[in-house]
Amino acid sequence: MKPPAWQADAACRQMDTRLFYIGQGESIPPECVEACRRCPVFDDCRAWAIKYELHGFWAGTSGRDRARIRKTMGIARHNPTSLQYGCGTEVAYRRHLRNGERPCERCRRANAIATAERVRASA
Repeated sequence: MKPPAWQADAACRQMDTRLFYIGQGESIPPECVEACRRCPVFDDCRAWAIKYELHGFWAGTSGRDRARIRKTMGIARHNPTSLQYGCGTEVAYRRHLRNGERPCERCRRANAIATAERVRASA
C-alpha cells in the first residue's frame, strides 16, 4: 500500500520511526510529542491513525487511545490490506472479530454459508 500523500509534510518524516513504537509501560519520547504538537498535517494523521493504526504513537495518540476513540465513535478499524488477506472467507470473518472489527459484507456472507453447510452436514 502506498503511503498517503500528506505523510510527505509530516513533522516526523525525518525522525527514526522506532521512536514512535515504544514498549509497554515506557513513556513517549518528548521529541515525538513535540513533533505531533507542531505537525502541519496533524488532523490528517489523526484521522488515518484512528481508521487504520493499532500500534505506535500517531497524532498524539497511543494504540489504546485510538481504540477508545473508535469505541466511543462506534467505528471499526479499517484494514487497508483486507483484500490481500482473503476477505470473503470464514477465516477472514474470524480475523475481523479478533481485531475488534465489524466483519465486512463479503466475510459475513462467507461465514453464513460456511455455518449453513456445517449445519447441513451435521443433520
